[in-house]
Amino acid sequence: MRIVTLLLAAILGWAVPGHAEQTDAAAASAKPKFDFSAQPFDGGNVGKLSWNIQLQRTVPGAAEFHLTKPRGVLLAAGGLTSTVPVLDLPVLGVLKGRYGLAGTITVGMQTRPMSVLIAPSKPDEPCQDAKKNTYANAVIVVIGDVKNPTHLLMGCGEFED
Repeated sequence: MRIVTLLLAAILGWAVPGHAEQTDAAAASAKPKFDFSAQPFDGGNVGKLSWNIQLQRTVPGAAEFHLTKPRGVLLAAGGLTSTVPVLDLPVLGVLKGRYGLAGTITVGMQTRPMSVLIAPSKPDEPCQDAKKNTYANAVIVVIGDVKNPTHLLMGCGEFED
């Protein structure tokens, strides 16, 4: 019985450090390559084509979105995954930003791809909405295939402090 207890203790003693190393390695490999800001983001545009998107990081590598159209009517809400912050749009070319998010959106019973790109404004060219208000960031929301989007929303926004 003593031998079994000692053998079990020895096995557990060896297993625990190995298990810890495996857990640390798994955690390191599970860390997302891209991650959204810990600060919530609020952006969109005003006027005839008014829209708003609110983004909030939920866990590393993921964010929740709320997309509204005129008068605050909720169009869709859901989750997005952080991705490479680059969009290649036929009408605008290759756009690079600071944060990229991708996922799906369901509008009118149809599920479509959705991509979001947030890029800092140039210091000498701040992003302006339709009312000429200036912002520190530009935001582009693509609904549908990036090569042939059904909706392309362009606006400005800020990260909350």
